Amino acid sequence: LAALKTGQVDAWPGDLGAAIELTQSHEGRVLLNFGDVVPPFINTALFASNTLIEQHPDLLRRFLKAWYENIAWVRGHKKETVDILVPSLNLKPDTVARIYDQLMPTLSTDGHFDPQGMKTMPSAIVQLGILDSEPDLSTAYTEAYLPKM
Repeated sequence: LAALKTGQVDAWPGDLGAAIELTQSHEGRVLLNFGDVVPPFINTALFASNTLIEQHPDLLRRFLKAWYENIAWVRGHKKETVDILVPSLNLKPDTVARIYDQLMPTLSTDGHFDPQGMKTMPSAIVQLGILDSEPDLSTAYTEAYLPKM
């Protein structure tokens, strides 16, 4: 960001909040929102160790239930959510509100992955050079611990 502001680079792939504030201050402008050109993609997931899963499945279930209850609360309480986030993100309230508007629809309310996003993941894993061939992702996650809502 400093290199962009001092003219050392012409572009910067940055975060949404900084992009909004750079645009508002007339120090920069958004040329491309990756979300507009990247196919549906999974960018949020919750992880648990095998030890936690095996030794504390009820704890995991309670955590996930609370997590999705919080997501539901946040979806229904934009103003309160923005007020809570402003100090920790160190951004203006209107910036946080715009981030909220763009990101909230992407958060799962029940833990199930977007089917279109899951179709994108195997080829992305190959394109990123993580694996040489597309993996079977059905073995990489479970829905067994998701709350019954």
